[in-house]
Amino acid sequence: FLRAAGRTQEYVRVAERLLYHRPVDAVIRELVRAYLELNEPRRALMKLNELLGRQNHDPEGLELLAETFVRLEKVDKACSVVLELVKHHRDNGPEAVQLCVTLLRRAATWAPNNQKVKQALDELAPQAPAPSVETDAFDEIDEDFEELDDFDEVEDFEELTDDDDDEPPPPTKPPPKRPRVPQPPPARLPPISANSPSPRSSSSTKRSPSWPIATRLSSSSCILVQTLW
Repeated sequence: FLRAAGRTQEYVRVAERLLYHRPVDAVIRELVRAYLELNEPRRALMKLNELLGRQNHDPEGLELLAETFVRLEKVDKACSVVLELVKHHRDNGPEAVQLCVTLLRRAATWAPNNQKVKQALDELAPQAPAPSVETDAFDEIDEDFEELDDFDEVEDFEELTDDDDDEPPPPTKPPPKRPRVPQPPPARLPPISANSPSPRSSSSTKRSPSWPIATRLSSSSCILVQTLW
């Protein structure tokens, strides 16, 4: 579960505890792959020594050992491991021959000038069965083409909608004119006659006498004079 979830560090701790109590070859192989992913080839080499100490010709173990030597920059030892694997498994059927050819091709990329690798590859390559193409692969390809067709249809629909958006909108009709309602003429005030009294003349006739104010002023001034005296 931890390995599938990509939690490699936690898987390494759990696998080491398990192998401490009971060695399991499948767990050792997976732990070696984890160490190679973590770029720790020396730890991977230590675990492979435990595995190959019990099974000298384990094909998966030898394949991992060759890859570990490549990580340690020991290409010659990696090619020697591949040649040893081919020596013991080339006569175990077509699947074993196919595995040997695959490993020899990888070794040829590691050491292009290694003559032993070239010779073994030339001998076994014609014996390797042709890779069988499963029908499931064709089904997946058909599904991919169907998805592409659906995607093209969606793009066509989007282009149509874009073209519709580019068209100018239809002209709008002006609103209908309302009929004008005739308005009644303004009311006229009656003319003012010359005999009618004006408000100013009526107000001017009604003036209060000024003598009481003068009397009051004279009396107050007398009182003021007496006080000052």
